[in-house]
Amino acid sequence: MTKLVGSAAFCFLLTAPRSHGQPLPAFVSSTNDGNGLFSYTFTVGDASYVWGLKGDPATGTGSIGMTFYGVVEVINPAGWHSSVNPQGWVQWRFTNGIAYLGQPPVTFSIRSSSTVPAAYDDSPGYPRGSILGSVYDINTHDHLAGGFQTFPYLGPAIPEPATVPMLAAGAVLLLVASGRKRSSNQAYKTQK
Repeated sequence: MTKLVGSAAFCFLLTAPRSHGQPLPAFVSSTNDGNGLFSYTFTVGDASYVWGLKGDPATGTGSIGMTFYGVVEVINPAGWHSSVNPQGWVQWRFTNGIAYLGQPPVTFSIRSSSTVPAAYDDSPGYPRGSILGSVYDINTHDHLAGGFQTFPYLGPAIPEPATVPMLAAGAVLLLVASGRKRSSNQAYKTQK
């Protein structure tokens, strides 16, 4: 039997904050190797439904989207295609048929020029990731509705823009200050 759920109610259910105890169809675990490789493993969540991402990269419905700083490489699991825009938005799509996200667990990775991890949790500059697709019964794979889920993750940190210029300015000030001290000591000695 196919269950029908209103998509507006279903979207609210999938995007409700986790503190309200709402079940989620997918969990995401983040890892990094300290050398710029960040990996994301998607597993089935604690809901009685699962995300289904359909089709080919051009016309399929459903995708996983995440933003990263300094993307230099995207590593796709077998059967997936990715695209990256200049702002670091990576979008993964399944290439053929339907992928039931987390059945089995699937891992996506990126390599970044930044090696420091940061929480992408909707704080400034660090948006959450998203899953957009159709929702299916976890056991029968009957289609239920469409919707999306957002999720926090660890990704590459954006370097502090002032770090390098501030260090350079500090070094210049230190040199100038030590040069002035030396010249004032020399002037004092010559006046004696």
